[in-house]
Amino acid sequence: MLRLEHQVVQRQEQRLILTQQQILGLNLLQMNNIELEEYLSAEVEQNPLLELVPPDDGMPLSVAKAEEDSNDASFAEAVEANILSRNGEILSRSSEGDFGDQFTDSYGAADDRYREGRDLSVNPELFGAWEYRMDSVTGEESLQAHLLSQLRATTSDPEDLLAAETVILALDDDGYFRGDLLALASEVGFAPERLQRMLALVKTFEPSGVGAADLRECLLLQIDAEFPGDARLRTLVASHLEDLGNRKIPLIARALHITEKEAESLADRVSMLEPRPGRRFSTGPSMAVTPEVIIQEVPDERRAQGGPRFEVVPASDRQFHVRLNNEYAHYLDKSADKTVRSFLEDKRRAAEALLKNLTRREQTLVKAAEVIAETQEEFLEKGEMYLKPLRLKDIAERVGAHESTMSRAVSGKFIQTPQGVIEMKRFFSTGLATSGGEEQSSRAVQAQIRQMIEAEDTRKPLSDQAIADRLRDNGLEIARRTVAKYREEMDIPTSGRRRHFGK
Repeated sequence: MLRLEHQVVQRQEQRLILTQQQILGLNLLQMNNIELEEYLSAEVEQNPLLELVPPDDGMPLSVAKAEEDSNDASFAEAVEANILSRNGEILSRSSEGDFGDQFTDSYGAADDRYREGRDLSVNPELFGAWEYRMDSVTGEESLQAHLLSQLRATTSDPEDLLAAETVILALDDDGYFRGDLLALASEVGFAPERLQRMLALVKTFEPSGVGAADLRECLLLQIDAEFPGDARLRTLVASHLEDLGNRKIPLIARALHITEKEAESLADRVSMLEPRPGRRFSTGPSMAVTPEVIIQEVPDERRAQGGPRFEVVPASDRQFHVRLNNEYAHYLDKSADKTVRSFLEDKRRAAEALLKNLTRREQTLVKAAEVIAETQEEFLEKGEMYLKPLRLKDIAERVGAHESTMSRAVSGKFIQTPQGVIEMKRFFSTGLATSGGEEQSSRAVQAQIRQMIEAEDTRKPLSDQAIADRLRDNGLEIARRTVAKYREEMDIPTSGRRRHFGK
């Protein structure tokens, strides 16, 4: 017979319970410099025993000495990527939406075209009338604001203004109108014909190509504005966009009854157009990157014979540091009011815990950077091709922390080095065996592959197998499929798509 009853049972078991200080330590370790400053600012506001210190005050990040490091294994265990470009970097897909994304990614940001010269996505005759407006804007102007300013100078009809504003606000960040015009008309109560007319008006605005429904229409709008009457260029985009994306230059040449050199020239003109006309406008605040630590060369006068060439120092570009407020700490000893005293005692314990964890955070990052500086000395001196393999597990063992703790420590953090400001996780990579029995970092191998491709003859680009053969001649054991994998990770197209004709 089944009996249900309550019983009091005593049982012994081992469990690891994280303290508030340990949880705080992990949270601080995971924050980058910007997040940390926001957090500290909020803490100072609610804790009178903390005060802000300007960075030029000479104070360290924190004045409390860290107690025994709790970043051991058990502690950490308990908590827890177009169409065509001048250099031939093209990636394309069958769907036109993805195809547009590939167009932009293949040859880089629009800034590359601006550096080359004239921006062919802008009609200077139309744009000149609005240049003074853009020059008077104190901050970055949004695409919608830019188009609305043109609209108000184009029409004064109240109904047309409202209808056109509705269309403009429905554009996405790339400047495309990808919505359903009939559904939008029904939603806002305008006649579809009026919205269609206003959309056609918006398509005449700057930047050229805005208001298009897809990539093909966007490029055609720009061709009509920048190359009016160029029938071959228009036919190329209208009827051979997919072939262009796949670099089928001979096929395009035969279809247009022109030479491969002429087809290549047409393709180069398309590459100067802007597939995302809205992207040069502001879409929100950009995130700043600030280094946590600095790896710098030790001056000759301080370098010991046989000593390390590089040293690590904490970054000093914080807006502020924090420390204990001595006035309130003194008042704590003098106060006779039990309630005030109890409140201040709690705040002092919280302040001391924060300062100790800030010290521990800094120590962990500095130790990790010291291991990187010691391991990657050749990289710091000569560049990416000299990067050595380094695993997160290796650095955790040398720092004396658990691997999961180190993963938190390096996530989103940056180091200032002689090779520039670099994300810490870029230093961690697997190794490939060389003929000498050593290992070479996969990132260093990628740098070698990129260098080979940049130096290749674009009329006869290197195949993956040819690259693998060259690397093996240099003593690196690597398979063709590994070369293909690394090439794809660097967004470098296949040899067929890198090939140029008539050059």
